[in-house]
Amino acid sequence: MIYFKLDKDVATINRLIGSISPSVKIVKGLIYKVNFGIDYSTGTRNLQSLASATPARLGSTGDDL
Repeated sequence: MIYFKLDKDVATINRLIGSISPSVKIVKGLIYKVNFGIDYSTGTRNLQSLASATPARLGSTGDDL
């Protein structure tokens, strides 16, 4: 099998997941409860065509060319 390395693809994903659920007993048999949650993510993807690829695509992979 012939393999040509024509692209350099770098992807980074950051994700934050959290929750909090405090409760307070107001009177016997009655509880006040609050639920709060977060699911946050960010991602970046850099694609660079190497010199042997036609047409060349310029990208940012964090490496010096």
